[in-house]
Amino acid sequence: MSVTRCVIDANAALGETPVWSVAENRLYWIDCIAGAIHSYDPIAAEDSLVPIEVEGYLGAISLRAEGGLLLLAGKALWTLDAGSTTPRRLAGVEEDMTDNLVNDGKCDPAGRFWFGTMHAAESEASGALYRLEGAEVTKVDQGFICANGMGWSPDGKTFYLVDMMPGQVLAYDYDTSNGTALNRRTLFSIPASEGMPDGLCVDIEGGIWVAHWDGWRISRWSPEGHRLQTLEVPVQRPTCPIFGGPDLSTLYLTSSAADLPTESLARGPHAGALFAIDAGVRGVPIAEFAG
Repeated sequence: MSVTRCVIDANAALGETPVWSVAENRLYWIDCIAGAIHSYDPIAAEDSLVPIEVEGYLGAISLRAEGGLLLLAGKALWTLDAGSTTPRRLAGVEEDMTDNLVNDGKCDPAGRFWFGTMHAAESEASGALYRLEGAEVTKVDQGFICANGMGWSPDGKTFYLVDMMPGQVLAYDYDTSNGTALNRRTLFSIPASEGMPDGLCVDIEGGIWVAHWDGWRISRWSPEGHRLQTLEVPVQRPTCPIFGGPDLSTLYLTSSAADLPTESLARGPHAGALFAIDAGVRGVPIAEFAG
């Protein structure tokens, strides 16, 4: 596997939830803390900001099938039309839970948007897992300090979810026809010495790629939960991997620069950058929000 390349030294406080647009041949990703949406053009090697007018913590984004973006921000879900700066509110999220924040999210193969929430102080298991279909939000599971990265097997029959604070990646039996996730179990655990699991994506062979927050690495696991590969990366807090590029063979990786000690920045001066890796395997296209 090739060396991890820094493609945009963005110094993002908390880079997250990259999504690849096949139609536009570009990568959208966010800085949660800055409330900024980035748009990266790999041909021009340029990264620009998508202007938005929305308040609150920005947890995740998704492409929409009809164009524009779906935003998970503050205590709500929003739609943002292409060319617009003003999102429209679609549905509320945990509006009575002031100690929680919205977190990661991704669309299932049928275009439903799944997302998690977390306890802001990371001390109580008040987070939950939700499904958005149309404008209806349904709680699917609960009891997480931080419900985080997610993905689906290439056949859509297994759903993966990061339970960050115990350091576990969970698996559920998934029914794409009705959006049900059942039979929750722990697929594998990340040793504390290697950081905590954060964002997640799946390749065409079924390999599960996980970013290790505070671990200086990413890893690839089999559908049976066996470690296949570990790759060191030049930042302490890699956050989320996703496949992109014309043939989905480039593994893009976001990262975080917030609250790092001086010695970590000296060792990893590109913290908060967007990276690219030639993974040696292609990814699975991520569905766009169908609502």
